[in-house]
Amino acid sequence: MKIIEKKPTVEASGVTTTAKFGIKEAGVGHIFHILRNQLYSDAATAVIREYATNAADAHVEAGISERPIEVTLPSRFNLQFKVRDYGKSLSPEEIVDIFAFYGESTKRNTNNQTGMLGIGSKSGFAYGDNFVINAYIDGTCTTYNAYIDDSQVGCISKLGEASTEEENGLEIAIPVKQGDIDDFNSKAKTTLEHFKVTPLVNGKPLAKSDVEVILEGDGWIWDGAASEYNSPIAVMGNIGYPIGSDHLKGLNSDDNSYSNFACGNLRLEFEIGDLEIAASREGLQYSDYTIKNIETKVKKAAKEMAEKLEAKFSNCHSLYAAKVLANEIFDLHGKLRRARYLLKKEISYKGKDIDVRVRLHDLEVGNLGKVDNLEGYVEVHQYVKSYRG
Repeated sequence: MKIIEKKPTVEASGVTTTAKFGIKEAGVGHIFHILRNQLYSDAATAVIREYATNAADAHVEAGISERPIEVTLPSRFNLQFKVRDYGKSLSPEEIVDIFAFYGESTKRNTNNQTGMLGIGSKSGFAYGDNFVINAYIDGTCTTYNAYIDDSQVGCISKLGEASTEEENGLEIAIPVKQGDIDDFNSKAKTTLEHFKVTPLVNGKPLAKSDVEVILEGDGWIWDGAASEYNSPIAVMGNIGYPIGSDHLKGLNSDDNSYSNFACGNLRLEFEIGDLEIAASREGLQYSDYTIKNIETKVKKAAKEMAEKLEAKFSNCHSLYAAKVLANEIFDLHGKLRRARYLLKKEISYKGKDIDVRVRLHDLEVGNLGKVDNLEGYVEVHQYVKSYRG
């Protein structure tokens, strides 16, 4: 992912001496310790997310983006979490450059791939003291061990080579503690949920959570199966990020219509580079750039949803039928309940406000004004039973 450049806002004037920021050799171990142990709040999720997205990026680079990556979850009989891709793999020199140096990334000049920070490939150290890399290239599998040595800086060592019939690609293997098996299994489903190409997990397509698409449009869906009380989700680069609605000040209005609309039912799709993410990639970085893009997408989704609902109401055969549809949608238990504040203002039936409540008492005393007939307001049905019914 391309880095969003920020221009300096300070101009130097009258400066006589300057010292550049840097890291002394004695502090390298300390900095690496921070990057390994304090960057991620959830080590298991970090491992799953970073290596799975790296594998998907490898498929994009190799021109096989529609091929699923393969994930092996740990079990009592095999205490390893594995991610396998079928990309171009890495030479011995590339293995050292990418895995041994923090900040090194090959993805900063493109928005076709997710990575850019040069940190995620070392995320295995956030969970344990070592992980294994198997590089398959042209019939040879070369195995490397990345581990934390006595210096606390870390090393990567070549363990050996062996002939193989496996396709080219890379495999990362993370040793998992016995007590963390269930944790890895449950978090893998949540983390891999939004991958455009469903990963193979233990040889089978990932079983995703149910999604009930009530309405959808350009870069958004309204999920009736999701909880309205959760945060809306921004999906970018195969990862779903909860949106902190308190950051979206531009959506606040007198009647809170947009802020109600931006709830757990709303899922927004963003192109890579549309949002800035935190260094840990555990959440969004709420810069002006990110906030603007989210707010624009929310308002666009709201407008499109209103248009789609307007079309539904236009197809009703009477005002009564339109009111029935409105009740189904906006009732307390309706699937679009949180959108009612925003959408009801824009939806009508043949120029008549569908939000007007019609009661027989109002018709009798003329509270609605002159009423020539009840057509459009009241629909009467007769139910006839048989003599034995």
